[in-house]
Amino acid sequence: MRFYHTIDIREGLTLPGRYDHRPFVNAYGFPDVRGKSVLDVGRASGFFSFHFERAGAQSVVAIDLPPDRQKNVVGLDQGDAGADVGRLDFFLPHALLKSAVKPLWLDVADISPETVGTGYDLAFVGSLLIHLADPMGVLSKVRKVMAPDGVCVIANPIGRAEHILSYVIRKPLATLVGTDSKTAWWLPNIACLKLMCLRAGFSRVELKTRNLPLRRRNGRSLVRHAVVHAWP
Repeated sequence: MRFYHTIDIREGLTLPGRYDHRPFVNAYGFPDVRGKSVLDVGRASGFFSFHFERAGAQSVVAIDLPPDRQKNVVGLDQGDAGADVGRLDFFLPHALLKSAVKPLWLDVADISPETVGTGYDLAFVGSLLIHLADPMGVLSKVRKVMAPDGVCVIANPIGRAEHILSYVIRKPLATLVGTDSKTAWWLPNIACLKLMCLRAGFSRVELKTRNLPLRRRNGRSLVRHAVVHAWP
């Protein structure tokens, strides 16, 4: 079984994943979630879902695609997506932690008040937009299920070139990388990431972290992320 996230279960027991987000949690700038409701959009192995629960969230709903559809592979054979059947990498830590996080099999394109409810104080969209052919459409759906005074925290890869150019180029730009990857689509610069949120209907967007250097556990691949906060 392969884990996407590295997850602490208890002292002396850690499930090692492809990425270790533990040193970078503060870079996301999450608000105080004690007593709040949280929507984790694209939970993967569930590191952030369990983090919100441990931080005192009243409820956490964690969305992921059904087992046979792990990525947004528009126009491609679903069999090419490399599905991790059942996403046991989430359900194992969920059981070991005796977690009350509510898992929900759902295509993010189907997020609506009918499917996930409404009034979320925090929505987290982590490392997901790059995998969506219509990132603004999904952001709009997320916004519509949030509380009016809630906040959406969005982290997305920006790429090495986009990271460097974002210091000097203010124009919103996105690279279509779908020809290079079966599961990746738009790679925006920071200006574009912020504009995507505004065009999705959010009223205000702020850059929280310009360069979050996530590295694969093997150390060979650095994936730079930007983090923005958006308010409905």
